[in-house]
Amino acid sequence: MVGKDACITGVHVVNAENLLWSQFAAATLNRKLTTDITYALVKSRGLYLSIVVGLYCRCIVGESLDTSMTGELITDALSTAYGG
Repeated sequence: MVGKDACITGVHVVNAENLLWSQFAAATLNRKLTTDITYALVKSRGLYLSIVVGLYCRCIVGESLDTSMTGELITDALSTAYGG
């Protein structure tokens, strides 16, 4: 099942197919990752935080913070997850 399309400042994003189907257990490192974006108001300034969670270690393995929700916010979080 594919979710709804989303528009992120200047980039049209289509949600990918759900490949995990709620199977969040991972047998090895870097086998399964999940992501999330959250918005926070800090000192009257809106910030977007994108995180990548490794399901094997259940910890944040990548992150990115910006004042706008862009494609770069997401790719930066994925890059930090892969050591880039």
